[in-house]
Amino acid sequence: MINPARQDIPRALRSRAFRLAARASSRRQPKALEEGTLRFRLLFDSSPAPMVIFQSGRVTLANAAAAWLLEARVPEALLGRDLMSLVHPDFHQVTLERLRMVNEEGQSTPPMEKLLVTLEGNPVWVQVQSVPLELPDGPAILVFAQDLTEQRRAAEDRLKLATELQHAQKLDSLGSLASGIAHDMNNVLSAVLGMATLMQLKYQGDAPLQKSLQTIEHAAGRGRDLVKGLTDFARKGLQEPQVLDLNELVRKEVDLLLRTSRQQFTFDVQLAEGLPHILGEPSTLGSAFMNLCVNAFEAMTRGGTLSIRTHRENKQVVLQLTDTGEGIPADLLPRVTDPFFTTKPVGRGAGLGLAMVHGAMKAHGGSLDIHSQVGKGTCISLRFPASAAGAASGPGEAAHETCPTCALRILLVDDDELIRGTLAPMLEQLGHQVELASTGLEALRRLRGGLAIDLVILDHNMPGLTGADTLPRLLQVRPDLQILVATGFQDTELRLLLAKFPSVLSLPKPFSIGELRGVLQGV
Repeated sequence: MINPARQDIPRALRSRAFRLAARASSRRQPKALEEGTLRFRLLFDSSPAPMVIFQSGRVTLANAAAAWLLEARVPEALLGRDLMSLVHPDFHQVTLERLRMVNEEGQSTPPMEKLLVTLEGNPVWVQVQSVPLELPDGPAILVFAQDLTEQRRAAEDRLKLATELQHAQKLDSLGSLASGIAHDMNNVLSAVLGMATLMQLKYQGDAPLQKSLQTIEHAAGRGRDLVKGLTDFARKGLQEPQVLDLNELVRKEVDLLLRTSRQQFTFDVQLAEGLPHILGEPSTLGSAFMNLCVNAFEAMTRGGTLSIRTHRENKQVVLQLTDTGEGIPADLLPRVTDPFFTTKPVGRGAGLGLAMVHGAMKAHGGSLDIHSQVGKGTCISLRFPASAAGAASGPGEAAHETCPTCALRILLVDDDELIRGTLAPMLEQLGHQVELASTGLEALRRLRGGLAIDLVILDHNMPGLTGADTLPRLLQVRPDLQILVATGFQDTELRLLLAKFPSVLSLPKPFSIGELRGVLQGV
């Protein structure tokens, strides 16, 4: 429809007006384009989000935020850079695919996390999105980025904390498991150890038998130390430190290995002389050494050589074990000291050996280093801080002599018939008189009935009245009574009890006749 208001305007005048308007519009377009370009450049340069424009795979424009992200002094330092030089190699393939999508399909890409490489060669995590552009000089790609490095670092910290929590939970589980089996296991080992020491006393003239009995005694002691290592798995420090000669400890363990390991293995032992002593627990270190040797044997399925070396390294004493076994894949090395991690088939390992060694080294203020190559074997180095003390000291092993002190009247309280049947003869061999009780109630009844005794050897983990329940009741009847708590493991209840009654002695099961004699000498 024609506007009535314009019907009286001559056609010539209308045509001339249109031409003038068109000419004015064409004059305004370059100016508008210039103003739009200026506004875009202002927004681009001042944006806090890193932005880069690529053409033909190279940077043609970058803002200050992008320069800061990629560790360039100024945005101009990025110009002409190849796109792929700024992308981590792990993300090259996916980056090329997304560029093809933008170029060929003209589509913006959804946000994606990827790893870039700065001009200084440092990795930086970003979330990027690409948008196609049409510029006067051809097609281009505008890339927006968001720096995720701090978020990633925070996520890694959270993962580390979660891993540490999981590790702590595993230690708690292990502690509960070990506490559950420690008592019964140590009772069994007590019987083995006790009978071995008694037979050594009985057959002192039989040298071959003596050597075999000593091996049994040593093996039972090793079993005791293994259980102790499980119960002490989560501890942070040493409980019974001594100044030790590391070479002497290694010689004793190697002697046991030579008599018990299969003949398919060869030992190459070279111990440096004149090493400083170390501060440590012989039982814990002996178990750690044995764990490493057993692992080495299992890695050498067709036989091989286990090399054992000691040497001094600055202010450290180093024990090094090298096998010629299968080796450990590089991707598994960081996990081999994790509790319960194992690559062995079901039934051949619980994944605790190296974890216990690692814990033992931390408790000793040392370190554990593992180097391995598949098909060429594994080298494990234990590094201990040298002790300032000059000579090793420890409990004497004049173990099998009759106690020179006067005979004691002893009440042995233990619910395990195996313990009563082996510990009583050990005490009698040492010249003491022994009365037996199988429960705490029976011990209290006999004491209240007038039984004359000098010492009570009291088991801790018993049905009914435990050792912790029985002990204060015994002292109520006889405040001057000497009590020795013999236990397969020490729980929190017992530790608190021993702290409350400092005169009460304790001896961990299993123990040799020499260790028992040493404690009784102080009664």
